[in-house]
Amino acid sequence: MFLAMQAPATGFQRTKVWVVTGVTLGFLVWFFGFMVVGGEYFAMWQSKTWNGQEAAFRFYMTMLAVLIFVMQPDGELDR
Repeated sequence: MFLAMQAPATGFQRTKVWVVTGVTLGFLVWFFGFMVVGGEYFAMWQSKTWNGQEAAFRFYMTMLAVLIFVMQPDGELDR
């Protein structure tokens, strides 16, 4: 996206696919890997030293916020 900042709006819009793909994969890893599998299957929430659920929650919520921000419609496409 950085390289396409000076490109027309349609070119910039096409580069968002890489951000959406990366953030979606990161969300799946952190949510399902740490919250679902680690938290529930391995009972990570019971350990005081190995409980990473709060950190995983902050991380995947940040990725979700980035995904929502990137997916906002681009105003230049309407013109």
